[in-house]
Amino acid sequence: MTMIALAWIVLAKTHSPLQSGMVYAFVSLPVLLGGPVAGALVDRWSRRQMMLTADGVRAVLILLIPAGWALGLTRLWLVYAVIFVNTLWSLVFATSERAIIPELAGANLPIVNSLLAMTRHTADLVGPVLGGVLVSGFAHPSWVLVLDAGTFVWSFIMIRTLPNDRWSRKTESLPQPRSSMGLQLREGAYYFLHHGDVWALGLTMALANMMAGPLENLFLVATHTQFAMQASGFGVLVTALGGGLFMGAWLTPRLLSKWSTFSIVYSGIALFALGLMGFAQTKVGWLAIIIAGVIGMAMSPVNIGITTWLQQKIPSDYRGRVFGLLGSVNQFLSPLAMVTAGWILERQTVTLVATLLGGIGILVSILGVLVVRPHMSPDKDGNTKIHA
Repeated sequence: MTMIALAWIVLAKTHSPLQSGMVYAFVSLPVLLGGPVAGALVDRWSRRQMMLTADGVRAVLILLIPAGWALGLTRLWLVYAVIFVNTLWSLVFATSERAIIPELAGANLPIVNSLLAMTRHTADLVGPVLGGVLVSGFAHPSWVLVLDAGTFVWSFIMIRTLPNDRWSRKTESLPQPRSSMGLQLREGAYYFLHHGDVWALGLTMALANMMAGPLENLFLVATHTQFAMQASGFGVLVTALGGGLFMGAWLTPRLLSKWSTFSIVYSGIALFALGLMGFAQTKVGWLAIIIAGVIGMAMSPVNIGITTWLQQKIPSDYRGRVFGLLGSVNQFLSPLAMVTAGWILERQTVTLVATLLGGIGILVSILGVLVVRPHMSPDKDGNTKIHA
C-alpha cells in the first residue's frame, strides 16, 4: 500500500514519471548496498530486539511524510529519504526474521516458511489493489500512510507480547559484540565462500530469482503482441502467476516431507523452464494463463526449499550475514535481468526471450546435478528428507 500511495503522491505533486519512478529506485538501492551490513547487525545483536526496533522506526518514518504534508514541508527529499531509510530497516527486519525462525519453528520449519511465503504472496496480490482503492477513497493519499504505520505498530505489539520461552535463549542472550563490523563482514563472506553447499544453493536461488525477474514485463508484452488481449488479460496473467506461487507455497512442506531438498529445488527449476518454453510457443490466451499458474507453482518450492535448507545448515551466528549477502546478490541480478530482457524484447519476440529464459533454467538444472550435488554435505544432501 505504501508504494502505491507514495508513487501517487509524488506523481500528483510533480507530474513527472521520472520522479515517481525514483520512488521505486530508492527501494532497490538500500537492498543492493545494505544487505551484508544488515546481516552483520542481525548476527551482532538480539534478533528479537532488532525486529522490534525495525517496526518502531518504520512506523515513525512513515508518519513523517503525512506530518510533513500537514506542516507544509512538501519536499521530495523527505519522501526519498524516508523510503531509503525505511527500506534499510525493512531489510533488517526481513533478515532477522529469516535468522530467528529456525529457533522458533523447530521441526515445523518447512511449514512455517511456507505459511510466511503464502502470507507474502497474498499481500503481493491484495496490497496493490487495496492501496489503489484506499488512495482513491481517502480525501488525501497520506491517510494510507497513517494506516500503514499502524500495521508496524501492530507487528511491534505482536512480537513484544510473545512469551519469552518462545524465543531462543541463545538469540536472546547474545554476548556484546567484541569484533569490529568489518571483521564480521569478512567472517560472513569467508563462511559463505568456503562452504560449497551453501554458496552453490545460494547461487541457485539467485539465478532462479533472476529468471523470474522479467516475467511480468514478458507477460505485458505478450498480452499486446502474442495474445491480442486487453489490459485485463495482463492482469489475469499476473494474478495466475501469483495464484501459482501461493499454491506452490502450500504444497512445498508436503513435497519436502516425501522428497529431498535437492530433488524439489532442481525439479522445480526444470518445471519452471519447461513452462517458459511452453509459454513461448502458445498463441492461446487461456492456455497461457494456465501456464503462468504452473510457472508460479514451480517457483515457490525452489525458494522455500533452499531457504529452509540454508536455515538448517548455517550456524545461528552466521545466518544473518549469509542471508544479507544473498539478498544483495538477488537485488543485483533481478533488475539486471529485467533491463536485459526489456532491451532484448525491443528487438526480438516474446517467443525468443521466453525460450532463452527457459534454456537458462534447463542449464541451471543440469549444473545442479553436475556441480551442486557433489558439494552437498552428507547430513544435508539429496538423500535427507526434511520432516514437516
